[in-house]
Amino acid sequence: MASGKTPRPMMSSRRADGFQSRVVASRNPKLVREAEESLTTRQRLASPREMRRPRATQLRDMGEVSHQKFSAVGLDQRLFQPFPSEVVFENYVPRQFYIAALALRNIDRVPRLLNVILGNSPYFELISPSNEDYKVAPGMSSTYRILFRPDEDKDYFDELIIITEREKFFVPIRAIGARASLDFPEQLNFSECPVRFSTQKTLLVRNVGKREACYSITTLSPFSVDPSIGTLGVGEAMEVTVEFHPPKTGVYTSPMIVHYDTGEDVHKSLCGTAVNVNIRLDKSSLTVEKTSVTLSKLRSLVIQNQSAITAHFQWKRFVDLEEEERQKLSWVMIVHTALPRFAARGAFPWSPSAVTRWFFMARGLERFPRTLCCRLTNTSSVPFNFNLLIPGDGSGAPSVTSFAQVSDSTGPSWRKRAPGAKKPAEFTIRPCTGTICAKGHLDIQVTLCSNTVKRYKLALVADVDGVGREVLSLPVRARCVIPPLRVLHPALTFGRCSLKVPYQQMLTLVNDSNLPGCYWALPQENKDAAAVWYSSPEPRGIIQPQSSVEIPFTLEVQVTGKQDTVARVAVFGSKESPLEIHLLSTGEGPVVHVHPSEINFGSIQVLQDASRTLHLSNQSVIPASFSAKMAGADSCWTVGPSQGVIPAKAEVSLAVTANLDDTEQFKDEVVLFIENSRAYVIPVQAVGVGTTIVIDKPFGPELNLAPCFSLDPCCYRFKMTNKGRRTHLLYWTTEGGTTLKQRKRLPRISKSKGKVSSCGPVLKLQPLRTELMPGQTAEVVLKGSCSTPQVVKEKLLCHAIVGKEGVKNLIVQVDVTCEFIAPALQISSREITFRVEKHPGDVLAVMYKPLSVKNMCSLPLSVVLALEQPFSICTADQQPLPADAQPMKLRTGEELQLCIGFNPAYEEDLLIRAAEKALKIKFLEHPHEEQVTVRGEVYFPNLQIQSTVVDFGCILNDSKDVRYMEMTNCSPLVVQYHWAFLKDSQVNPVRFMETEPLALGVEEVFDILPLHGELQPGQSQRVSFSFFGHANTVSQVTALCRVEGGPSYEVALRGEASRISYLLDTTEIDCGLQVFNKVTETALTLQNSGKLGFAFAVLSPGTGTAANPLPGVPLVVPSRGYVEPGKQQVLKVYYLPGVPGVFCRAFQIQLGHLEPEKISLKGEGTFPRIHLDLPRNIKGNAKYEKILLKAKEKLDKGSQREEAIALGEAVAAEPRVDDSGTVWDAQLQMQMEEMLIEEHALEQQKALASRPLEDTAFHQRVHRRLLKAELPKYVLDLGYVIPGDIHTHMVKLTNTGHFPASFKADGYVLYNTGFSVCLDLVKRLPCCETKTFEVCFDPQSANVPLGKVDVLLPIKVRGGPTFQVRLRAIVAEPSLCLSRDRLEFSSVQCGQWQEETIQLHNTSQVPCKWSMSMNEAVKEVDKHLPASERDKLREEMRPAPCGFEVLPSAGTLAPGQQCHVQVRFSPTEEKCYRGELQIQICQSSQRLRVPVLGCGLEPRLELSPAELELGPLLPQSHGEEGTVVRRMQPFSGEVLLECRGLVRSLFAVRGSCQGSLVSLDQDQLSFGAVVRQSYTCRRVVMRNAGDAGVR
Repeated sequence: MASGKTPRPMMSSRRADGFQSRVVASRNPKLVREAEESLTTRQRLASPREMRRPRATQLRDMGEVSHQKFSAVGLDQRLFQPFPSEVVFENYVPRQFYIAALALRNIDRVPRLLNVILGNSPYFELISPSNEDYKVAPGMSSTYRILFRPDEDKDYFDELIIITEREKFFVPIRAIGARASLDFPEQLNFSECPVRFSTQKTLLVRNVGKREACYSITTLSPFSVDPSIGTLGVGEAMEVTVEFHPPKTGVYTSPMIVHYDTGEDVHKSLCGTAVNVNIRLDKSSLTVEKTSVTLSKLRSLVIQNQSAITAHFQWKRFVDLEEEERQKLSWVMIVHTALPRFAARGAFPWSPSAVTRWFFMARGLERFPRTLCCRLTNTSSVPFNFNLLIPGDGSGAPSVTSFAQVSDSTGPSWRKRAPGAKKPAEFTIRPCTGTICAKGHLDIQVTLCSNTVKRYKLALVADVDGVGREVLSLPVRARCVIPPLRVLHPALTFGRCSLKVPYQQMLTLVNDSNLPGCYWALPQENKDAAAVWYSSPEPRGIIQPQSSVEIPFTLEVQVTGKQDTVARVAVFGSKESPLEIHLLSTGEGPVVHVHPSEINFGSIQVLQDASRTLHLSNQSVIPASFSAKMAGADSCWTVGPSQGVIPAKAEVSLAVTANLDDTEQFKDEVVLFIENSRAYVIPVQAVGVGTTIVIDKPFGPELNLAPCFSLDPCCYRFKMTNKGRRTHLLYWTTEGGTTLKQRKRLPRISKSKGKVSSCGPVLKLQPLRTELMPGQTAEVVLKGSCSTPQVVKEKLLCHAIVGKEGVKNLIVQVDVTCEFIAPALQISSREITFRVEKHPGDVLAVMYKPLSVKNMCSLPLSVVLALEQPFSICTADQQPLPADAQPMKLRTGEELQLCIGFNPAYEEDLLIRAAEKALKIKFLEHPHEEQVTVRGEVYFPNLQIQSTVVDFGCILNDSKDVRYMEMTNCSPLVVQYHWAFLKDSQVNPVRFMETEPLALGVEEVFDILPLHGELQPGQSQRVSFSFFGHANTVSQVTALCRVEGGPSYEVALRGEASRISYLLDTTEIDCGLQVFNKVTETALTLQNSGKLGFAFAVLSPGTGTAANPLPGVPLVVPSRGYVEPGKQQVLKVYYLPGVPGVFCRAFQIQLGHLEPEKISLKGEGTFPRIHLDLPRNIKGNAKYEKILLKAKEKLDKGSQREEAIALGEAVAAEPRVDDSGTVWDAQLQMQMEEMLIEEHALEQQKALASRPLEDTAFHQRVHRRLLKAELPKYVLDLGYVIPGDIHTHMVKLTNTGHFPASFKADGYVLYNTGFSVCLDLVKRLPCCETKTFEVCFDPQSANVPLGKVDVLLPIKVRGGPTFQVRLRAIVAEPSLCLSRDRLEFSSVQCGQWQEETIQLHNTSQVPCKWSMSMNEAVKEVDKHLPASERDKLREEMRPAPCGFEVLPSAGTLAPGQQCHVQVRFSPTEEKCYRGELQIQICQSSQRLRVPVLGCGLEPRLELSPAELELGPLLPQSHGEEGTVVRRMQPFSGEVLLECRGLVRSLFAVRGSCQGSLVSLDQDQLSFGAVVRQSYTCRRVVMRNAGDAGVR
């Protein structure tokens, strides 16, 4: 049930922020299967913790939306279970907000997508937790809220569409409106009622609901309700009569169902018991004496009615109806009425028939023919003719049977016989005439088809021809009856019926008698004027005895409203009025749903049509005629179509169009008339926006003005008209504009825009202020000018003060675009190129090319042309234009033809040349200028030489160097060339250094090949220049290349000869101490100290890389190269030791042609390490034992003794190896570590050698694994630890390496083991420094079970190996073993004591601290008592001394130790002592309990008898003696022997004193009064409480 209100407005979809609901999803809802019976609304609301599986309508392909294609949820379930299964609203107030929550729980095991959709409903709105689809985690719920705002108190229905990754299903939303409620009692009990008697109860029923109740009530026989149908207003009351008419005795129960027109059924209970009342006969048998024929005898019976009701009785031949139906016999009913408590006598005629063949008797029903047979016998010897008839029978037509009447409704028998008509003949005799032969007979059939309800007393007479009339007669007795038919339900409820639509209901007609009946549903009279038409397709029929028949009635309502129409069913032959049936109906016209209920156009533009759609949905089965109009007389709205017909179950849309003429809010109403239904009023409203100012020309939102030159002004005129209702005061302003600059070069044809740039306002309006009355028009001029070619875009704003508002409103906003253009020409060619090839002997002449210019802009142009030499402008016939030529006029689209001339001989050299000038085109109208590029090219035979200088540099003495140069023919002509040296050079071509000069020619130093040749266009030739390096010489010369028909080219040649000279900074590299698994990098500098460069190479270089060199192999980078003169090369030397220890390596470098240079590399490989003052156990490990022997031998040689003196002082001096294989000596451990790591490194190097060098990842992994050697583990054994004790051990950790060590213990492995280590990250612990840390073991904190605890603690050294420390402990709990589990003392007299001994044995491996105490129950005192009473009760309940004592009561036992405990029993009073000896063991869960039993005896004397009575004595007599027996209680004792603290029982002493003690159960006997000479007895019981018998 949704509750709570919120003032927030409705939206189609929104987030759930700000909304809170009082509906909380159940945490454990019950899942109800589909097979369960559906609940009513109230039952559903009363059980909010139940949920049902929703129905799925469509399965989806999960693979399209999710990678999780499989689900743990079966297909019979949904991925999301909704709760509640149906969202229900009830008890709501119209036009208020209500919120209900819907929780969707993901029952899958993976997150799933969820999407919830609600249709376009005006009453319901979905509030989602997210604006988009999102995933819901498994087991989690997503809560949606449904916002509901009803317009009226009625029912609403909608559905939520839930879309998941696998299916789509629905969750219904139902709003239950006002309901009627009749306050019938839940059960109506008639108690005991007479059988076959009608008992009635009248109920006063009120409508306690909130709407009018249209109801119908149905029950089962023998119960009936009147009225069974009707209408009851809110708060009204009526009387309802319930009748109980049982046919048999017994208990009857029946539901009474009250059905409301809203669809609810309310079930009530009716019950009653039928009993026989006190009505009886005075005789159980009746004997009739014999009587003569035709005489009668009468006997009387008395029926006694001793009940309180009037009893109607009926005599029947058979016991029950079943027997009567089975025999199918008729009877004569004699009905009498007996008044209460009076007797009535009845007479039974008795007429025994004579033995004759002519007695006849008939019985039957009206219009149901019945036939009886008799026989006519001729007893004479002659035949005779006869004629049979029945006097008194009708003389008309034969009576029509009921079967004929059923098939013919026009027969006269259904109506009254007309006056004067003949009575129909009811008897039919077959044969009625004939001849019977002598001594013969003939069977006669007499058929009675009764036409009147009466008794027949007639006779069948026979007329014999020749003998006489009515010679014989046969009495005919018959009675015609009509069965009493009744209607089971006298009212047929058709409910709500659409007009002129036929509805059919079945009327049940019941025949309770044993006779068949005929019925006819009479046709409706005056049907045309009736409000309801009814008919029956099967109006006639026969109903069999003890059965019922259903008559279909078709009803068609013609008018609206509630109708009660009476239909009649006639019973054939009945003189009573026909049966009346009430046909109850409510005529309903078409039900049209109008959506939306109101139309809000919002803000719309004025003077423009805006339409909205009004949907008319006919939800009934009949068409609906409608007409629509606007309520306002001068409305701004129109609706169309204004009339029409909505087909059944269809929808028609109306267009509501608004055209507003002012910027105000307008309201109106659409009046919709539905024929035979209610009228609808749909409010419409709109707010006019925009302006009522109309411009006669296109003016927005964009205005493009005609193009003009940038220096000319543009002008645009328009008119503005006020078509509104109010005066407008207009103000024009300009908002900042933008310009579109044209491209630097104008386009050929298109007018595409350029880039946008900012510009000030260009356009102006006149006038800037205008006042327009309604209907007035004003003219406005728009002007603009710009000095540059551009496209101007400006925004013109028009603000208006409308009427008396006093506020400016923007009414017109237009983007004005004005293109200020520059002249645009279409030129035939933007580039003109002349090409001339000069061959030997050719003469250069002037060349011409055409040029056309066309005006492509929209304005005419005046063109001025200008061109510089060596080019000229000519006419089309190649005549030069005069220098003072006038500007040429070009109209729009006009084209000008010209020629451009070129003089190739404008220069005198032989080099390829090119001239490029611009043909300038200027305009008189605009400063814009166009240009055409004119180019002239003249080609000669030319070469392109790669370089004009060939420098051989310095080469080795007495060596040769060759340089090459490309020479290319870059001209389109064939080139012939020739090389030569210039002999007249002023510079000496050869000079000597450091030696005496020699006379050398140029040809002995330089050489050129080839010396001459021919090159085709584009062909290249490789020319070689050779230099011969004479010792210590410097040479320089110029080479000349001559081209035939072209220019000559010079190339300078230079060269020098010398020897190699170099320097090395070192030839021995000392690396010092290095980590053996890391690469060592050193530098070596090679310097070229001479003038000649040389190459170097490392001989046998390493094959690794700088990051991954091979272990033990130096790697030089670069391994080869070249060193220029005066330069130096730094060589990087990388070395990976690979194994710990001293290393010495060498490599050679080859320098040019000189002898190789040897470089040595030395150092020592080591690694970071630590040492713990803990032993290492290597016993049983063959590898470690072998390494240990080698380490001992190495240390015994003393090679490393001196080196480890400092380290030996840092660690404690301990024995090397003990008997258990535990190594204590630190030097020996360090030597073993080095040997193990060296052995491991060599194994890794073997694996490294088998892999290619390109596998860098593998090499890096191997380098990291060099330190992964498995070292012997340190052992820290804490021994046995008791839970609850915390054992600690201080460990010293020393840096035994050569570098500062950083290390950390991995404490995560100790989680839940009980061990903890206080060793955080230690950074850079100096060499030989020691750090102490604590190892703690607390088994109780980690709940460590009993037994061994063994865990490895890794200590990772950064850059070094990992050291493992094995932490061991045994968790043991103290326990004791008892020698006895029960102590039972013999009986001990008070004041004496007895001792028993218990032995305690500590069987565990830990000390055991124990204590003993006696356990006694302590009674609790009520804390609510006053303090004084509590203290008093505590004092009273203080336990008495227990009588048991333990010696000693506490102690401590070492492992395996035993002790004896004495338990002493010393009773203080006579009673049984019971206690429990509790033994507590410290820090142990073991609880020992020893039951202790004992019995205390008090020593006392018993005198028997207790009183000594002596007889009477005389004074001074000798007296009289009596005997008194003294008896002692049994006693016992024990003799103990104590020896060195150990007590043993030797023997027990037990005894008792025996005697007799007789006593009577009564001290006196009282006999009371006793009659004389009589006796009485009393009984006395005698007991012997002693130990001896008594006589």
